Amino acid sequence: SALIVGGTDGIGRGTAMALARAGSSVVVVGHSAAKASDVLGNMSAVARYPDEQHFKAYTVDLFTISSCLSFVEQLKGNTTRFDYAVFTVGMWPDWQAPKTTDGLDKVIALDVFSRFLITREIFPLLNPGARILSALASTWRRFLWKDLESIPADTIKDIAEGRQDHYSIPEILGTASTLGDTWMQAMSSRHPEVGFVGTFPGIVATSILDHGVLPKWLEPFANRVLESVGMTPDETGRLHAMILTSSNAARRPVTYFSVDKKGSTAKVEGRLTTSLAYDAEFRRWVWSFMEQTIANH
Repeated sequence: SALIVGGTDGIGRGTAMALARAGSSVVVVGHSAAKASDVLGNMSAVARYPDEQHFKAYTVDLFTISSCLSFVEQLKGNTTRFDYAVFTVGMWPDWQAPKTTDGLDKVIALDVFSRFLITREIFPLLNPGARILSALASTWRRFLWKDLESIPADTIKDIAEGRQDHYSIPEILGTASTLGDTWMQAMSSRHPEVGFVGTFPGIVATSILDHGVLPKWLEPFANRVLESVGMTPDETGRLHAMILTSSNAARRPVTYFSVDKKGSTAKVEGRLTTSLAYDAEFRRWVWSFMEQTIANH
């Protein structure tokens, strides 16, 4: 069975559908009750073993530490155990209201802390040999004009801790990605019984740009470009289900994959991710920062 946080929309929904078709029971987590109801119906319709598979949805807000902990308590109240946990929940910058009620940048809260905290708490619910996949921007080298490898560790720390609240889109996405890849490295050393996978899902035609990232007049054009060159969420979900169940994903404690599309052909390639994720001192800082932030809330 699989837990998919972000499973009511986009890549997460596509992965949920692919796993349902393959015969897995699936629990999805999202913020929209209507979308949750829709994906439950669709998974039931495509289930390979409809009499044996079970589907459930949780509608929750994962922006705050307390809401993540509350959700995990609900999850622990059930008897479901998981072979896979998939995290696709995330967002682009909110320029109008960038902070959560916890005082964290929303991108850092959703893309980093919600994934870390839920992962930290669900180990008792995982079956032996379980795998945890985080789809964000692992192995991503360049976004727009910025080489993401060139973002200094001090800049990442300043953005994460809220000391730098003026940043470019590449800087905030690069910060979230680096933190995500790094906490997985740190977590894997504490839980060697679990396999960790990070992915860059490629260019995907989702509605993520419809939330104030770009000027309103530019959104239709950007979405048309995504639709013309990007993969569909269902296509990307199928590839992520394949990665999740692949023997290649178990070759290292943390394995990173890049998903790309050339013409009509999709390509999945294992790669190293940002060098900071392998740096022992930076890993210690990330772990300390995240644990201390959680403790303060």
